[in-house]
Amino acid sequence: MNYKEVQQLLKSKCDPFFKSYGFKGKSDSEGVEFVKRTELGAVGIVYGITDYNPEYQVGFRIFIGSNVCYRIFHHISKTESKYIKIPSTISLSYAEYTGEINHRFVVRNEEDMNYLVTTCTHFMEKVGFKFFESYTTLESLDKLLNSDPHTPVIYNDDITYRAIDGLIIAKVLNNPKFDYLVNTYRDIQKNSPPHLRIYERYVAFLQEHSREELLEIANTSPK
Repeated sequence: MNYKEVQQLLKSKCDPFFKSYGFKGKSDSEGVEFVKRTELGAVGIVYGITDYNPEYQVGFRIFIGSNVCYRIFHHISKTESKYIKIPSTISLSYAEYTGEINHRFVVRNEEDMNYLVTTCTHFMEKVGFKFFESYTTLESLDKLLNSDPHTPVIYNDDITYRAIDGLIIAKVLNNPKFDYLVNTYRDIQKNSPPHLRIYERYVAFLQEHSREELLEIANTSPK
């Protein structure tokens, strides 16, 4: 099989399962994704396909995205949001779930693909849909990201972007710990100047703008 055939086979085998739950599938240069819009923003699953012809390695991760975080983040960064594939705020890869960080499914034939798809659907039924149901509001994301800034969060393991998303949410929700969070996240990153420079850019914007101004940027009410 070539890359295109692997991609098409993966999408065709996953389509019935995810469509039954209201997800829409799409293929692109990196793999296949299934996304469902929600009040918060979006939930979905992304399959990444790496071409090592005659075999292909496939990994997947599920994500939850907040439109508020997504739009404010890209407004500050001045990144064209149309170039950003998915508004992922938190995510969980199958490799992280199993504890095998470098885990990938090897696909050489249809039998391998069937094993991948079966494993994925079982994962969704056991873990994925419960994950989606656990974080459906900004308040639930605020609790996850900001309750204890010193404790790593598996669903957002990049401290800089965890901090930025956490502070966006805290500011929008009028979290009284906002100033404490700013200082704590800053202290955590003090030994990494490149990350700290990125962080300070976003903090400055959040401090200079009111909650109402941020919501106007997001063009939505907190969900």
